[in-house]
Amino acid sequence: MYAKSQILIDRYDEMQTETDDRSTYIETGAFITGVAALLVFLALAVIAAAVITFQVNRPLQVLAQATTEAQTGQYAPEKAGGLSGRKDEIGQLARGFAKMVAALGDREAGLKQQVEELRQKLENSQM
Repeated sequence: MYAKSQILIDRYDEMQTETDDRSTYIETGAFITGVAALLVFLALAVIAAAVITFQVNRPLQVLAQATTEAQTGQYAPEKAGGLSGRKDEIGQLARGFAKMVAALGDREAGLKQQVEELRQKLENSQM
């Protein structure tokens, strides 16, 4: 009877060892899967950040710079760069900006011409 009990105990220990080995294998696999998922998520986050930077932030910086130049009287519609060819909201904003800057430049040129004409009239009337 003792021998049968010992055999059963040994067999139980073997099964327990096999179960522990399987558990370790499963835990290791789960850990590797988790790390892989984390790396994929981080890669996607980096890609998303790059897309946002190149598709949104940089064009807005170009428009902001063009706006600053327009405030100083440099009315150059082409400062919006190639943004007006875009089919999204940034392209729409760039097209509107280019039209506005062109209109401001034309208005300023017209005002300067009127000032010059008035100055000449004033000079002619004083003679």
